[in-house]
Amino acid sequence: MNFLKAKPVTSSACTDCKLCVELCPMDSIDYEDTSRVPGICIKCSACVKFCPVGAKSFDDVGFLGHKQQIETTFIEPKKNQWFI
Repeated sequence: MNFLKAKPVTSSACTDCKLCVELCPMDSIDYEDTSRVPGICIKCSACVKFCPVGAKSFDDVGFLGHKQQIETTFIEPKKNQWFI
């Protein structure tokens, strides 16, 4: 599964507040057109989590499946194990 090129998409609900541009740690979102993500996306989801109107999301099926698998697998903290 190759979701390395997955990038957030922007819905029509976007108010162009530029918060996603400011929050992106990779400076990957275009300031002039916040629906464009020409830079490298590390999938930190800062733009998705903090968008005040919920206009950013991911739609890549591979990425969303992988994200769901990780969230399901690691929902509970694990105890440390010692191997001798």
